[in-house]
Amino acid sequence: MPRIPRRTGLLIVTLAVFVFLFSRMDFAKATAILGQADLWLVAAAFCLSLTFPWLCAIRWNLIVRRLGTDLGWWNSFILVMAAWPLGTITPAKSGDLIKIVFLKDILSYSRTTGVILAERVMDVVALGLFGLVGSMVYGFPTAGLVAGAILAGVLLFFLAASSSLVNRVPTKWRGMMLEVLEASRRLYRSAGTLGIILIMTLLNWFLTFLQTWICYRALRAEVPLLYVVAALPIAIFVGLIPITLAGMGTRDSAIILLFQPYATWETNLAVGVLYSILGYWFLTLLGIPFLRYAMLGRIRAIDRESLRQALESSPRGPMNAE
Repeated sequence: MPRIPRRTGLLIVTLAVFVFLFSRMDFAKATAILGQADLWLVAAAFCLSLTFPWLCAIRWNLIVRRLGTDLGWWNSFILVMAAWPLGTITPAKSGDLIKIVFLKDILSYSRTTGVILAERVMDVVALGLFGLVGSMVYGFPTAGLVAGAILAGVLLFFLAASSSLVNRVPTKWRGMMLEVLEASRRLYRSAGTLGIILIMTLLNWFLTFLQTWICYRALRAEVPLLYVVAALPIAIFVGLIPITLAGMGTRDSAIILLFQPYATWETNLAVGVLYSILGYWFLTLLGIPFLRYAMLGRIRAIDRESLRQALESSPRGPMNAE
């Protein structure tokens, strides 16, 4: 029996979940809700989407600069936008690994992987902090325990990455491991940069929560902004389970359950779909030209020779890291 390709399997599961969700929807009620939508607020939500790649690009460049490289904001923006389409159609945004290919002449594969890892760790920290505060305000004890465990795990990760434990890794893997962890080590040892990146990450996610709140308001649902901040991180973490495309279906199901005290099934499902459109598919369409641009090797304004010299002169060992 032939194996089903993974992407096809994700698509099948995604469609199956949506068939179930839509089968329980009152289409007459859904039509009425959409007919009364405030299009100006929907447009404002779309505009907020444009801030996400810029904040991600600034963060990316700040992390890369800790490795002695400055791509510049524009080249970082190109990288972020080029990776967006692939990150949308792969589970848990693993499509970001395409950045390794784009930067192969500038950063080693291990170092680029390390920057991606540092980015994801900061996202987890931000969502964990929002989830922890929200769980205290609205009484989500299980979510609070999970968020606390996640934050404790991140702290242990930074401590382990910056300690001499890495030197106990077998020699065969030690060099690669040191390069992968270098970005995280340098962030941990530079409180100023770490603080700036954390603030930017918190801002990025807060704008996501604000966008979701605006979507509820556009559909005439009165959901407190603080409740969105408290509950949406839970739905986002559920959406990271790699069983559907871009978390669609699983994240929508979590939104329906978490927001049922404030909105109907139809409204919650509509907001879940809007979340996917605004945060993934809209930016995916905008990112396709950037993906083509990057695939053709046209990431310009980079003096590769000077970058190589900077990398060669920058300290690599764990004891020399900043």
